[in-house]
Amino acid sequence: MLKLIKKVLPIFGLVLFIRLLSNISSSAFVDSLLSISFYKVILIIFCSWFGLVAKGFRWTLIASNTNINKKDLLRLYYGAMFLGIITPGRIGEITKVQFLKDRGVEYSLAFYLTIYDRVFDVGYLLITSLFFLAYVYHFSKFLIVSIIVFMILFLFVQYFIAIKLIPQKKIFIKMLFSYLLTIMSYLVFGFGFSMLLNMSNINQIVLTTLSVTLGNLVALVPVSIMGLGTREYVFINVLPFLSEILIISSSLVHLTLSVLASLLFCSLFYKKDFLKIKKNKLQPKTK
Repeated sequence: MLKLIKKVLPIFGLVLFIRLLSNISSSAFVDSLLSISFYKVILIIFCSWFGLVAKGFRWTLIASNTNINKKDLLRLYYGAMFLGIITPGRIGEITKVQFLKDRGVEYSLAFYLTIYDRVFDVGYLLITSLFFLAYVYHFSKFLIVSIIVFMILFLFVQYFIAIKLIPQKKIFIKMLFSYLLTIMSYLVFGFGFSMLLNMSNINQIVLTTLSVTLGNLVALVPVSIMGLGTREYVFINVLPFLSEILIISSSLVHLTLSVLASLLFCSLFYKKDFLKIKKNKLQPKTK
């Protein structure tokens, strides 16, 4: 029964997307798609690649307590990400655990490192989305203070859990830089979306850039295929100054190009290097 529910849930996003499409003119939708210039397509691709590079270097910081060199860590990271993209719920990324274990890293540490890497994404998306919603919907001071308290507690808990489970030097500095890399990756990724929407006003650029954060958070809920449908619904509700046609067409292009760009980038590492580094006999650092 549970397996059936998991298979059926993503249909919700598809149905929602079709419902949104039914509210707009099909000819206007096609015209909006065709009006997207080539340089914007290139911009989206480079924004996606920038995010991948930033997250790759974040991974090298997180996994720095192994003696696997940075080059091999990056190969491992992007190869696992490739599997994550092509598997439901990005479950393929969990393969990092087994590959780290094969290289002498204790299973528990490999598991913690993999989960810890995802915590930066979820933490940033959750906290930033809460502040974004507070701004858009004019939350009360009490709710804003509550969000700030939640953010502080989240970061403290993350820090102390990291100290306990992932012992390494300068963990606070590494955690700080990991969040900076996370912030940079999502801001650049969101900026690409704002350019698709032809934003020129600074305030609107900021709003559309941050709206992608909320869209990505909603996409984590397993009721859609990579956020298709749910992302567009979010954008329509938090960006009322834009037409639904522009939002839906731009969101579809942004999602499609980002996924294809990520697949292309990560597939290079998976095909050429990901399996190759299995032959390395690496051992974890001794304390």
